[in-house]
Amino acid sequence: MEERDKKYIGKSEYGSYMYEYTSVGGERRIVHTSESPKEYESKKKLAEHEKMLSVIPIYHKEKKFNELILNEIREELRKNHVPKHNYLNDDNFDANRELSKAQLEDIDKWRKNMKASSWKSRQRSLRKKGKLEQYKIDMLNKMGMIWNFENDGGWEKKYKIFKKYNLCYDNEEWVNEQRKLYNNNELSNENLFRLQAVDFPFDRKDDEKYPYTWDSLNMLEEKLLKKQKRVEKIINDPKQKKKPIKKFINKKSRKPKSKWAILHSKYVSITGKFNKNLQSISLKDAIELIKRIEKGESMYKEEIEKHLDNLVSKKKFTKYSLLNANKPGHYFGLDHETSFLNEHRVYSDSPIDEQEKYFQIITFVYRKNYEIQTYAFYILLKYFKEMANERTRNWEPIELIIELYKSKGELNQLMNIKEKIKGIPLLYELYKTKIDKTVYKMSKP
Repeated sequence: MEERDKKYIGKSEYGSYMYEYTSVGGERRIVHTSESPKEYESKKKLAEHEKMLSVIPIYHKEKKFNELILNEIREELRKNHVPKHNYLNDDNFDANRELSKAQLEDIDKWRKNMKASSWKSRQRSLRKKGKLEQYKIDMLNKMGMIWNFENDGGWEKKYKIFKKYNLCYDNEEWVNEQRKLYNNNELSNENLFRLQAVDFPFDRKDDEKYPYTWDSLNMLEEKLLKKQKRVEKIINDPKQKKKPIKKFINKKSRKPKSKWAILHSKYVSITGKFNKNLQSISLKDAIELIKRIEKGESMYKEEIEKHLDNLVSKKKFTKYSLLNANKPGHYFGLDHETSFLNEHRVYSDSPIDEQEKYFQIITFVYRKNYEIQTYAFYILLKYFKEMANERTRNWEPIELIIELYKSKGELNQLMNIKEKIKGIPLLYELYKTKIDKTVYKMSKP
């Protein structure tokens, strides 16, 4: 729908604004929205403004980029992207089914990688303290070891990029620099070993290409956004031309929040306050609340509806808009601002879904009451299958409860957990060894 074809025709009996437009097929249609004519005109001007901003250029490595060119790069990256995991398999995953040989091998591989990562961190620490022997440093260099990629903004960072992408737009200058150092015999033995370990191409090829990556695209988009903000500031206020460019780049323009954004902020405040009060809840009340959640009633619903009733009585919202905010064809706020109305089944008798039950019950595992934490954990085991998929390698509730029992010296409780999760093959495979090791260390005199 083209914005210029939309015509305001008045307010509906429910308080929403009605607009008429002609579809591509020539059909006359009417749409209801919370957007006033003034807001619509402002949005229309903004669209024209954004169209102008889309052709503003930036220059990087003597190449010209604008929003249209960056969009083409993004589409090319998407087209060539090969996902590491088939996410369609997640829908068919059954956490209660016995793991296949391939799944067990994948978990074993992940476990070995975690151990290797921990070992490499230990070697980095030893070298930093001057306690790692030189022959070990040389051996690790020949294996392509990355020593300080988090803090080094130069060589180490580019080396890591090369290991990940090979030749790419991000490391073109660095690649040429390494070749120059190599040809002049100025490359250190340490870096030479490491480059050889990753098959670095010291000789340039005629058909050599340096494709863009998601990292380089993000960098270019950030650079373009800064310039767009500067130009936008100059357009809106000609007096700004006299001020230094840095002020145009760094000063962020703030748009007033919509009433739906303010409503969402209040929702976050309501649930936050509710969760804080849970810290002092009794075991009896906690059990009662969890039972209500399991029956499909959101524990936040009553407080949310109380606040909404107050807003409706003050005519800041209509009940119609609140009931229809998430329905197709209605445009009451953005999805992320209004989704909570559906998640908590506000003004509805429908039960909340299984994932929402999980997210509400997990809050009790964070309480400071040992009995409540234990009760909530065993309830959550029933919902593990709702959250698990083939890529699941840790589960926060069991991590928390293992640490809780460890701190209290509860050997029997730890063994009970191990026995209980035998019926959940994935969880058992991931945590049986950790539980055994924890019990062994606690049993030692």
